[in-house]
Amino acid sequence: MKKSERAMPLLLEFVGVAATSMVLYAALLRSGQVFGAIAAGLLFAGVNAAARPNYVAQLNPIVTLGLWMARKLSTLRTLVTIGVQMLGGLVAWRLSELILDRPLSSLAGDKFNWSIFTAELLGAFVFTFLLSLVLFSKKLDDGKLYLVGFAALTVGMLIASMPQGAFGIINPALALGIQSWSWTFVLGPLAGGFIGMNVVPMMQAMDARSAKQAKKSVKKSSKKSPKKRK
Repeated sequence: MKKSERAMPLLLEFVGVAATSMVLYAALLRSGQVFGAIAAGLLFAGVNAAARPNYVAQLNPIVTLGLWMARKLSTLRTLVTIGVQMLGGLVAWRLSELILDRPLSSLAGDKFNWSIFTAELLGAFVFTFLLSLVLFSKKLDDGKLYLVGFAALTVGMLIASMPQGAFGIINPALALGIQSWSWTFVLGPLAGGFIGMNVVPMMQAMDARSAKQAKKSVKKSSKKSPKKRK
């Protein structure tokens, strides 16, 4: 693999996270969470349209970790990708301060908020579960990836924005990018993403095991059945 082919996915992750962070912050200032969720979904679909067919853009550490748990990514690639995603959030934070000509005030509260944690968990679960149905299918369909990615991320972020004081982030890198880094906005998405990204592989493993057992039982029954007399 050429160096440019290895670097381009990382550049897409960096630019995608940075752009999404700045769009989401602008939406929170001007238009509200609904516009931010729709814009984030469109960006996710757009970046993947640019990356395909050679790469699936994750733009979120919880998706990257899910692919690693499913053995779709190496440990080194996972760590580098998450590092680049977090760097994208950090750069978005600094660029936003430069554009606004003022420091970004922290949007996260000082205390752990169980309502927001639960909403972030549920939103991240919905996003990653629906996305994993496409990512872990036998044949990856690009059209489904764009459509489901857009819809799943938009719906997940809207669910996460339900409690008062919530912003519908479901992404630790975005939490850094819009100055909402806290245990609430980090642990919630991680917990929801862990569950959502593992449900489909577990069901697929159970189905494969059931199919094997069915084949074995058919073979045993065929061996035990008496041969017909001539």
